[in-house]
Order: sequence, then structure tokens, then C-alpha cells
Amino acid sequence: VGLIGGGEEGEGVSEEKEQVPKNLEVATDGSTSEKHVERTVPPVRWSNGHIKAWMAKPGNEKFAASVSVPPSLTGRDVVRMSPSALQNLCGGDAKLAQALHNKLRDEIARCSTRK
Repeated sequence: VGLIGGGEEGEGVSEEKEQVPKNLEVATDGSTSEKHVERTVPPVRWSNGHIKAWMAKPGNEKFAASVSVPPSLTGRDVVRMSPSALQNLCGGDAKLAQALHNKLRDEIARCSTRK
């Protein structure tokens, strides 16, 4: 925070703030280092692109290959879907729909327990 002063009271005074990233660590000797911080977007806020990217992640490949994601589908929609509703996206495969539902619930829990 810095102040730039003027002549008269309140004249020409402005305050400048610098945004300090939360991923900086300060060591006991005063040196700083940058740590990697994963930027997590909760599933409820996912765009259609987020959904497709999540399905393409390692461990979710079976969804990317078999699930049809309509262009209008967002995270807000998909987190509210039951396994039977997801079954429509999975080409009628109830087992795949249940697996997708479980993976989504796991992702929601993972995002909500982050500090």
C-alpha cells in the first residue's frame, strides 16, 4: 500500500494497492518462493468445456469415449442429474451412468473439502 500526497488536505491523495498472489511462501530468512496452486472450479460452475475436459482426464477416459455431452449442458445441470437422467447421455448404459454419477459426486466432495 502506498500513498501519494498532495498539498492541501485530501488534495491529490490517492491510494495504490498491489495484488499479492496467495501462492507465495515467505521463508524465515525473508526469501520468497512460488508454490503451485491448483485452481479448482467446482462442478456446479463448470462450463460445457469444463465437463468435456474433466471427462478426458486420466481415469475418466471411459466417459469421454461413451458419453454424449450436448453443447448446452453446463455443470449446474449435470450436478443435478440423477443416474437415470445421466443414462440418456450415456447411450442408455445404466452401469456407465451410475459410474459417471459416482465420479461427479467424488469430484464435488473433492472440491468442497479443499481449503
